[in-house]
Amino acid sequence: MNSLHHVALTICGDGPFGKLWPVCIGWPGKRPATLPKRHKILCSEARLFKSVGMALLLHQGAGWKIRPYARADNVSVETLFLDCLDAFPWRSGPVDELIRLRQTLRLSRCIVAEEPHAGVIGFLTLERKSSYVPHLFVAEDWRLCGVGSGLLEVARDLARAPLSLDVDDQNALAMKAYLAMGWTEKVDTSTRPGQRRLTGP
Repeated sequence: MNSLHHVALTICGDGPFGKLWPVCIGWPGKRPATLPKRHKILCSEARLFKSVGMALLLHQGAGWKIRPYARADNVSVETLFLDCLDAFPWRSGPVDELIRLRQTLRLSRCIVAEEPHAGVIGFLTLERKSSYVPHLFVAEDWRLCGVGSGLLEVARDLARAPLSLDVDDQNALAMKAYLAMGWTEKVDTSTRPGQRRLTGP
């Protein structure tokens, strides 16, 4: 079997994520330096997305993983998205937002965070060429659990460049959190009215 189907990212080290290491299932727990050269494959390889069941990141402590989006995730992703929109009453109606999400899912990459019992608990869409993140949403019960940071970490590896995203002016908590993580505001950038463009570290 092609070695691409044997490679995942797992967590080693201290902190909520520690360091992300490509780990070959055939050599569990070994760091890249101990793996054969042909197995040192970054998750940002586009072909990895062909293996939908492949975990791009595993959080062994919390039990969730990040993997590529599949068509079967459509209902779960849209339901989570609409639930999250309740916290943004200043946004346009849910119909317009849902149409925008569906267009993005057709044209962009998408990764989801999944927990065995809760199902899809977060998702991120990525315009890979521009390293832009149109959508990043995490279920309310799973916020502050590292899910959003994990999605961004994987997206940054896939884009191979610092990410950018837009934050609503009225979403002060999100703006504060991003700035605390080292994101910076990018001025003179065309965004939707009422939003600010941020660039990641």
